[in-house]
Amino acid sequence: MFRPELDPAPVPTEPWLVDDFELASRLSYFLWSSMPDEALLQTAEAGLLQREQALSDQVQRMIGDPRSAELIANFAGQWLHLRAVPRHQPDRQLFPEFTGELAESMTRSTELFFRNLLDARLPIEELVTSAAVPVNGALAAHYGIAAAADQGFLSLATPAGRGAGVLGHASVLMVTSEPGRTSPVKRGAWVLSNLLCSPPPPPPPGVEGLDEAPAGGESLTVRQRLELHRTDPACAACHRVMDPIGFGLENFDAVGRWRTEDQGQPLDTRGTLPDGTTFSSAEELGRIVANDARFRRCVAQKLATYALGRGIEADRDSALIEAVVSETASGDGSLVAIATALIRSPAFRMRSPEQNGAP
Repeated sequence: MFRPELDPAPVPTEPWLVDDFELASRLSYFLWSSMPDEALLQTAEAGLLQREQALSDQVQRMIGDPRSAELIANFAGQWLHLRAVPRHQPDRQLFPEFTGELAESMTRSTELFFRNLLDARLPIEELVTSAAVPVNGALAAHYGIAAAADQGFLSLATPAGRGAGVLGHASVLMVTSEPGRTSPVKRGAWVLSNLLCSPPPPPPPGVEGLDEAPAGGESLTVRQRLELHRTDPACAACHRVMDPIGFGLENFDAVGRWRTEDQGQPLDTRGTLPDGTTFSSAEELGRIVANDARFRRCVAQKLATYALGRGIEADRDSALIEAVVSETASGDGSLVAIATALIRSPAFRMRSPEQNGAP
């Protein structure tokens, strides 16, 4: 399906504002993944949508509308890898209690968590620091939270140690694991790529993955196996960045349940980042991520990619991202504020000659 935007005649040599109807379309497909409704079209027809107050009013209305569930399903689904949950198959022998219904509950929980971030206009840092998690009976049992089996989804406080927002959600923890074990490497790379926009480089050619069966039949923890893996100089440079982050999440098994041991040995969840920062739990890691200057900038970059429908380029878009971060620093710092700043930006409201008639 295509949404063309027609060039004016003659085509300007400098960027120009799209018309109100084109802006209405951009807005509705960003927030609703669908066409504008009557209220939005009427605002466009009256020639008001380019006015700052009218545009902000429409953004607030549309985010509060049930149709914004599509923003959560599509944006959060892509960004947080929730779309991978139905495809992920844990080892059934190791996790016989895992079911498709439980997987659906995991995804729904994170979507409802994201919904609350929008509705309550919470600071985006709550994404990795919140201790509240939406659970139904099945997911509460999975997390070890006391809850009635038939109550539907309620937002409840997590047990101590789990209050790290999505870093403690089974949906994220499961898709960043191997079928039969945790993967500090995948989890560390996920945090770096999706929350800090600092993805690690790909492994060098010829470097093999983690040895699943160490010589001598030793029962080594995942951490111990990774420490052996890092003795290879070709592996050490990347793993010293990824692995410590993943170690902070080792209290969660491959399907997101809490644990204190691996291979019968007490877990060591301490991590030291390249800058010397240390932590020993998911909660401490979440606070470190939230306070990292890259975090808010990364959220703005991920949302801009989704809103504009193209990749963000350092030389072309750095000013856009910095402006969004600066504009939202003095307000509530919410995802809604970030989205509103993006929508008000020239990048969202204007076209340039090289775009060739497409948004």
